[in-house]
Amino acid sequence: MIEVLNSSQSVNLDNLSIDNNIISESQLIDNAGKAVAYHIIEKFNQPFNKKYLCIAGVGKNGLDAIVCNYYLNLNNINSKLLIINKNKIDFSNMSNYLEEKTVLDINDITNLSVFDWIIDGIFGTGLNREIEDDYYKIINLLNSFKNILSIDMPSGIFANNGVASNIFIKAKQTISFTYPKIGHFLSKGYSASGNLFLYNIGHLDSVAMSKINLIDKNDIYSMIKPLNIDKHKYLNGKVLLLAGSSNYTGAALLSGHATIQSGVGVLKQFVPNSLRNILSNNKEAIDIVLNDCEDGFLSINNYKQIQKYFDWPDCFIIGPGLSVEKKSVDLVSEILKDFTGSCILDGSGFLSLFDYDNNNDVFSKLPKKIILTPHYGELSKILNISVKELNNNTIEILTDISKYLKDRILVLKGPNTIIVNGSGEMHIISNGNQLLATAGSGDVLCGIIASYVASGYSLQESSIIGAYIHSECSRILLNDKNENICASKIIDKISKAQFLLREKL
Repeated sequence: MIEVLNSSQSVNLDNLSIDNNIISESQLIDNAGKAVAYHIIEKFNQPFNKKYLCIAGVGKNGLDAIVCNYYLNLNNINSKLLIINKNKIDFSNMSNYLEEKTVLDINDITNLSVFDWIIDGIFGTGLNREIEDDYYKIINLLNSFKNILSIDMPSGIFANNGVASNIFIKAKQTISFTYPKIGHFLSKGYSASGNLFLYNIGHLDSVAMSKINLIDKNDIYSMIKPLNIDKHKYLNGKVLLLAGSSNYTGAALLSGHATIQSGVGVLKQFVPNSLRNILSNNKEAIDIVLNDCEDGFLSINNYKQIQKYFDWPDCFIIGPGLSVEKKSVDLVSEILKDFTGSCILDGSGFLSLFDYDNNNDVFSKLPKKIILTPHYGELSKILNISVKELNNNTIEILTDISKYLKDRILVLKGPNTIIVNGSGEMHIISNGNQLLATAGSGDVLCGIIASYVASGYSLQESSIIGAYIHSECSRILLNDKNENICASKIIDKISKAQFLLREKL
């Protein structure tokens, strides 16, 4: 796992590395600027035929930009340097990197189109205010420029939460050093960072400063167990599904199909009699048909019939596409009071949590072996806060929630999925893409996670593996040149994503 740092942890990492004589401050700056320059030389197409402008603002990232300009010119690459405010830069030990013929004044910048790439070293990880004066002027000019490489953070993005200042850089690429920053994955910071690259510049190893980790393929390889070829269907796990209503039959079909496609042995689904003709289209599921009095949904009146099956499943999916009617919400509330096995709460199932006052303790009242899979809108309603507040304070809010989770798991769905446990640990899944932003995508994720719970993985392992596979499906679909998809296309790629991950075992 790769640690993800906030701004103060990033500064502490520099200081610890220097104080422990691992590396000097000047060498860190040299390594950082050199890493950016050699990234350009090694990764860019025909770098020697292009023109570059390195922009240095305040702080160490400005020094990195100065060093980058030096190494580009040292390698016969046409690069110029703009220092926005020379009075605010510490030029100690910088004299060797400055060549007057490459340094421009802000008044020299009237036409950016003469440059092929801009190297953004205007602000770094410490920014937490609005941008003014010449800094605003330059960033405003850059907003129409497509090829920008940002150093550490896109300028104008706050490193601790990904929130944007009054103006910010939209980078095509961002280079961060040793560890990524929280702001790379949240709010505006995710799209503003573009493609993220990490380079080790000599920091102290294994500091364990953060409880937030980025999941990569090696983590998934270490979690996935080899297939047991002697298993029969009941050893592959049993999932019980309470999903769907007259307005949302698709949610039940998608979550059910995803569960089966992910490898579960047996799926039983509760089916309102009035929807039997539709929901029975899931041919691999065993239908438990219950009388719904032609309401188009199951209700509290069906509770005793559903309760009879509580001891059967290895995992119980509750919520995708259920009715918003009170009788349906009451049914979910009653199930959550009495069910003691492993379960997943999703979609309309969260309606049963909306009546609580602004109190994170709602999570401690849920079954002890539950995975909750809300998106930002659903979680904000559970907490009775605005989506904006959740976006602006994601890590702080999730940290507070974790105090009440204990053995429970929260999976926050967004541009990047964040998985939170009761110890305050967070795991970020960032291998997905924009194709996942389609109706029904969350229902598919729910089904994938359920299949792993049912087959014996822990709640946390199932959430991490399921979210990673869900995202891998979108990567496969994007590589197949799909610009838009429907959620059923994600299901079609589950088996391939699983196969590709198991190839390494």
